[in-house]
Amino acid sequence: MRWYWDKWFETDVKCWAKWHEYWIEKARKREIPIYFFRFEDLLLKPDPVLQDMFKYILSLENVENTVIEKRIKDVINTGKNFLYKPRNAGGGFHKYVDKISEG
Repeated sequence: MRWYWDKWFETDVKCWAKWHEYWIEKARKREIPIYFFRFEDLLLKPDPVLQDMFKYILSLENVENTVIEKRIKDVINTGKNFLYKPRNAGGGFHKYVDKISEG
């Protein structure tokens, strides 16, 4: 089983790190306008994160008294405690872990 995780680290984790480094460098050089946010912040503090996101997208100083602000508040006030529902992990390597650990 150890060999599987070592191989996974060599390939997938390094690939993801390069992907993130690429986009961070693009943002640093200002080659492409990029907005970064932490998904955890979106879940914990949706109002300010969404307002900041729309200010960036629409190139606005603020979204106070706009349709955007109203829609953000409408969504948050629906009574649901989430804006995003993660999908079921139906695929991916999870379904193969038992087979790999057996072999």
